Amino acid sequence: MAITCVHVDSFEHGNMQTLSAPSMYSVITGTPAIVTSPVRTGTRALQVTATGAAESVSYSMPASSRIVSTCVYVRFAALPGAVVRLVTFINATSGNGSLKYSNVSGKFQIGSTVITPDVDVGPTINIDTWYRIVVEFDTSTTTISLRATVDNGTEVTASAAGTAGDTTSLALGTANVETYTCYYSDWIMSATDGDYEQMRDWLGHVVEGRIPSSDGTHNIATSGDFDSFVGTAFDNSTTNGNTFIAHRPQQVANTADQVIRQELGTTTDYMEFGLEDLASNIGTYAEKNVAAIRVIGCHTESSATGTTLAEMRTYDSGNNEVLDDAGLSAPIASTRDSGLNITTWRSMLAGITATRTWVNGLKIRLGYADNDPDVNFIDCMMEVALFQTQSPTIYKPRIVVSPMRW
Repeated sequence: MAITCVHVDSFEHGNMQTLSAPSMYSVITGTPAIVTSPVRTGTRALQVTATGAAESVSYSMPASSRIVSTCVYVRFAALPGAVVRLVTFINATSGNGSLKYSNVSGKFQIGSTVITPDVDVGPTINIDTWYRIVVEFDTSTTTISLRATVDNGTEVTASAAGTAGDTTSLALGTANVETYTCYYSDWIMSATDGDYEQMRDWLGHVVEGRIPSSDGTHNIATSGDFDSFVGTAFDNSTTNGNTFIAHRPQQVANTADQVIRQELGTTTDYMEFGLEDLASNIGTYAEKNVAAIRVIGCHTESSATGTTLAEMRTYDSGNNEVLDDAGLSAPIASTRDSGLNITTWRSMLAGITATRTWVNGLKIRLGYADNDPDVNFIDCMMEVALFQTQSPTIYKPRIVVSPMRW
């Protein structure tokens, strides 16, 4: 069954720019990078190279997030020479929770501001190896707890007395003065109780980034109402419109002849695009089950005045619009005004209990503007989180660790 994701990230977007709010990440600290080697799936991964300073990317969590979980793959080219933070749950009230690497034990560890000492989890770590980490940070009561597994191994838990409070964001990397290089792939985040157990029991997971790859049925009243900003006029017979917004990595730039502009027409006009089909097997296992879908759109307007009404919407094969978890058009709703800023919008589609066939039938329509002002659509990507379950589910013994009391 699908989980209730807050964010998923394939890193295929390649977007580390903070041109305007909202950008791809809530906060970027230091100079993390999206690289093409090493990669686990797809063509990109996140690289955090902290050199005696904080370096991370983070996503904000919804209000009142007190049971936050994440699963992500991590890899080292060289093992850190100290205890370093790799994943951080940021919580000003309960204290931050962390997944770390320890140079002393050679293993991953869990711990927090109040949960000390850190507790080892998983096997001894080797370089050039991807490890699947699942972690939950529970601050819903005055017993603050962490639990984690590595590569479907023994679950470890640790807890201590503390103050209940909200986890406001989730970060890959470190907020501390540390030195190491770590690679991350296929990142999934949840703030829903019960999702950790599902992610823990998956055999594996992937997050695929899909871009437009074909033109569908356009609805353009007059040839040229949609154009490429400079040279190309689109009409209902256009078959290459997808190439103008299919950028991997995203270009996040208002580049002439690399955008789709709605210059004229009405709020009923749009262009329609199909996306790449899901890969049949891009992980260790056949990740055939759909966990969650995020859509990303980037656009800008020709003026900061007026209300363009422009939207980028997701539809299924039956032409039913699929809304995001806020009940709005996804990824770009007309209520999310851009103005002159180049703005990246990211939306989780709501209520996903989908099959791969259904996902492969999804399509994007863009337009719907009133030309006050004109709008340039720049990028579009769909990220699909997929997983493989165990059958039958294997019971995993737990190691429970509480702070030593003297």
